[in-house]
Amino acid sequence: MLDLAAEAGLDVTVGDYSLTQLYTADELFVTGTMGGIVPVLALDGRQVGAGQAGPVTLRLAGLFADLTAGSGTVVV
Repeated sequence: MLDLAAEAGLDVTVGDYSLTQLYTADELFVTGTMGGIVPVLALDGRQVGAGQAGPVTLRLAGLFADLTAGSGTVVV
């Protein structure tokens, strides 16, 4: 995901973030092998951003969908 974001021209910063930084983020998402990209709408009962997937999350989800649709190994 880091490479995909960087290739799309998005600023990527890897680090340890405090709960305060996470609570005040405009948007958050998690990523994994099975789920792709999933927006985090609330954290510890606190709404994140507008409470819906943000533009960066949606953009990365689209890029990831395009990537996986045209590459990888087909499993049947």
